Amino acid sequence: TINNAFKHGRPQGPQVQLTVSTTPVDTSGIPAEDGHLRLTFRLSNLANPTRPRITNDYVAKVLRGESKENVGALSDQIGLQHSLSACQALNMTASLTQSGRTVVFTAVADVRLAPPTPLREGRQCSTA
Repeated sequence: TINNAFKHGRPQGPQVQLTVSTTPVDTSGIPAEDGHLRLTFRLSNLANPTRPRITNDYVAKVLRGESKENVGALSDQIGLQHSLSACQALNMTASLTQSGRTVVFTAVADVRLAPPTPLREGRQCSTA
């Protein structure tokens, strides 16, 4: 997905930015007490003005292999399919949208943190 942002974004200065955030998910009546979090990956970049605008219809065409736009010699035209398939395999929701000049790929997963694992010398490590 990051590669796609550089490959298909604005040729000069695509301004690619990845933000990862978490929010508590209330599954037990006690928010965040049970370690459930919503993990959100947001990748944004400036759109290439010579490319079609990202719409739901355009994304559907790309996923069906019906997009015939010239995307450049470096594109194999399967990056979006791979990104969305990876999200699906991980039970994540994903979307690709465009607002004005900004293209945003968002992937969201609900996860549960594992309890802390003791390490040597009394240190603790928490794993997801």
